[in-house]
Amino acid sequence: MYAVVEKILNKKNIVNFTESEQHFEIYLNKMFDQIKLIENYSIESLTHDDKADDKYILKNDKNYLFVEKFTEVINGYFYNRNEKCVRVLKKWSLIPYENFENEVNINKNYSGDLSKLFDAKYPSLSIISKNVKSSNNMVKKIMEYLISKYDGILSNTIIFNHNKSIKKEYEKFLMSDNNIHDECNDEEMNKYLFDGDKFNVDPGIIIIDDCFYYDNKKIKKLIAKAKLYKKFVIHVTRTVSDDTKNNLYDRVIYINDDSNYNKVQMYNLFMQEYNFKDYTKTLTGNWYISIMF
Repeated sequence: MYAVVEKILNKKNIVNFTESEQHFEIYLNKMFDQIKLIENYSIESLTHDDKADDKYILKNDKNYLFVEKFTEVINGYFYNRNEKCVRVLKKWSLIPYENFENEVNINKNYSGDLSKLFDAKYPSLSIISKNVKSSNNMVKKIMEYLISKYDGILSNTIIFNHNKSIKKEYEKFLMSDNNIHDECNDEEMNKYLFDGDKFNVDPGIIIIDDCFYYDNKKIKKLIAKAKLYKKFVIHVTRTVSDDTKNNLYDRVIYINDDSNYNKVQMYNLFMQEYNFKDYTKTLTGNWYISIMF
């Protein structure tokens, strides 16, 4: 497993995770429309050879440069015909996952220890947030944590989400859209859970993000199956749902936002042993709170 690190100016940021160099190159090929990848090539060699003006990816070891080769024109004249210009558009490095924390400054924009969310074995998680981006950030943080614990789990992940912008975020994270579906349905879920006539028992993640197809009974059955087949269920909703009220999940994560309805509902359901003022103080300064059952 590798962290994909993008370098912008002098700043490094983790933008994704990939299981292998080959997997990352398939993603690049798809993202940049059949881009030409050249191994062991430098910018200098590209400026002097006879390759056509175009966009290329130069690969050296586990470093990738996305470049554009072009002929510069100044005041209507072709400039320096024998030497082409090369502009660097993007830079990526693949860093082994176990090493990336030493090489990259990670912006930890959440509070709390995510490992505590996984006290139960293959827990089901309910995430409640009015803000779509906040819930998506939380899901990605949870996925990052699970990637660090389970080899190959990223390729055994299925996501249901109909929001176009969030769907693109998931596509970037998975480096594929093969296991991302607009609506939650039994056909796709069964294809995922059953590999032909065998059960899919490798550790995996099922994400149902803001989809209303699954009713209370179906969610209950799915959670029971998921535990049996070693799957983590992450269910994202915008408001406190009936599933939350019926304690179907191992843990409920409430992301602090400006929704007074959610804030009050969470208090009424789970926090009445506390003074309401103390409860709201707990929320202040924390990105999320979580309740374990």
